[in-house]
Amino acid sequence: MKRILPLVVLVLVAFGLGYALRGGSSGGSAEHAHEASAETTLWTCSMHPQIQLPEPGSCPICGMDLIPAGKGTSDDGPAASLTLSPAAQARAQVRTSVVARRPVSTTLRLGGLLQPDESRVKLITAWVTGRIERMHVDFTGETVRQGEPLFTLYSPQLYAAQEELVQARRLAEDPEASASSRDLARGTVEAARERLAEWGLSGDDIDRIATEGARDRVEVRSPMDGIVLEKQALEGDYVKVGQPVYRVADLGQLWLQVNAYEEDLPWIHAGLDVDFTTDAFPGRTFSGKVAFVDPVLDPKTRTVKVRVEVGNPDGRLRPEMFARVRIHVPLGDEGTPPLVIPASAPLVTGRRALVYVEEEPGRFTARDVKLGPTAGEWVVVEEGLREGESVVSEGAFRIDSDLQIRGRPSMMNPESEPTPRTDGEVSPLFRTYLGTVLDGYFAVTAALGRDDPAPARKGAEDLVSALHQAPVGGVSGEAAAVWEAQAARVEHAAEAIASAGDLETQRAAYFELSEAMVSLARTLGTGGADPVFVYHCPMAGENGADWMQPDDDIRNPYYGASMLKCGSITGTLVGGQ
Repeated sequence: MKRILPLVVLVLVAFGLGYALRGGSSGGSAEHAHEASAETTLWTCSMHPQIQLPEPGSCPICGMDLIPAGKGTSDDGPAASLTLSPAAQARAQVRTSVVARRPVSTTLRLGGLLQPDESRVKLITAWVTGRIERMHVDFTGETVRQGEPLFTLYSPQLYAAQEELVQARRLAEDPEASASSRDLARGTVEAARERLAEWGLSGDDIDRIATEGARDRVEVRSPMDGIVLEKQALEGDYVKVGQPVYRVADLGQLWLQVNAYEEDLPWIHAGLDVDFTTDAFPGRTFSGKVAFVDPVLDPKTRTVKVRVEVGNPDGRLRPEMFARVRIHVPLGDEGTPPLVIPASAPLVTGRRALVYVEEEPGRFTARDVKLGPTAGEWVVVEEGLREGESVVSEGAFRIDSDLQIRGRPSMMNPESEPTPRTDGEVSPLFRTYLGTVLDGYFAVTAALGRDDPAPARKGAEDLVSALHQAPVGGVSGEAAAVWEAQAARVEHAAEAIASAGDLETQRAAYFELSEAMVSLARTLGTGGADPVFVYHCPMAGENGADWMQPDDDIRNPYYGASMLKCGSITGTLVGGQ
């Protein structure tokens, strides 16, 4: 009894406390339960709408912050529209930006090779038949100065022409000769001087011959300052008129020959600013300007040569150096900046781009837009928006997911599918194949995020192998042109990663790989139903760089562990065409 009595007292106290909290009646209990039910908010995950929890927190599947599934929203208004209270916007982390015109530029990343400036290359030839008695410059790479002797030539033909000059001059100055003879001799002097000048003798050399007498040997001098690129004769060689002896180049200015792809050509023209780096001088950036775009396309590589003029006053840069090139292209019509929105604003599939416009405070409506090129953190809008409108720049995917949860039209669940650009442009088999190509790319991306070059090489090899297995006839029309151009870039970059011996070289090639893969995914689709996230790293390159992952756990492949979480989601690609 002594042990049971305290338990009885405890039960009675608990019953009394519960009765007091319920207000002393069962009716009060029902009323409060109804109020509690009315105020209950379900929280869900934008990536996993099957998650429905009674309180905020993190998604148990992916770890994303949960968003309110119902409270604070209204279903009134257009079908693809959602109204959020200020509190709901804050919980969903929705941010807006104004559509505006801004002076922006895009950057083309290409490869190039330094070459001598052809206008500054001279071929030193024999201007008269003779034998080379001495080579004053013995090896290639030697520096020569204008007027410096290059080789000594023995030439009976040259000696005869000199003798003609000497004899004609003596007769022209002979006071005992007749006037007609002196006139004839003066004409012969001029003709002999012209002939010797054509054979490469300077005016001083000719004057010296006229006064001192003919010589059977003559020194051929350099017409310019430069470097000997080639030595094409030896001492003792008998040379004929026009036969090359040296090739000399002024390397104070070089040409950077850049291979531009077909899709880049609309952006490239003379006068654009260019900068580039080389392996020989890490950390140093060189600059130049586009001087010429070749009018003929190489049918094998599907590229066009773009010539960039590069100053080289200190002689550091040398022909045949490989360069990683960035061509900066201002966007918009001349004098009119383009209309732009943040690159994080649009939700993009293979066939459409959608933004959420805040048409009135708190009401967000979906609108299809036509996008132009991406310029760092901005993307050009060609159709669908007006200057001054407000678009969702952060949180658009959460709004879209909320509409999907409610079973209403959204990016992933549109009322009607857009009409494909061309019937049969991308076959179902080819769409599946695109997923295989993306898997190889994702393997490279993940390996670089882990700072692990070995699996990056393996992933690049698998990617190249996948490229070679493209279904025949699986893509046609405009999509085929995009595939042909971008697949060539993907293969070139993947091969560079597969053959690279270190992470730095792999990451340098990854710039081109990701740029081409993002372009392919945005144009042809991702090949599957699961979303693919487009990330942007503002620290990579000059204007930042993009990459893709199949999940939203950021792992920066451009920096790895040193800045693993640097970047943000700027777009979501869903499905194929």
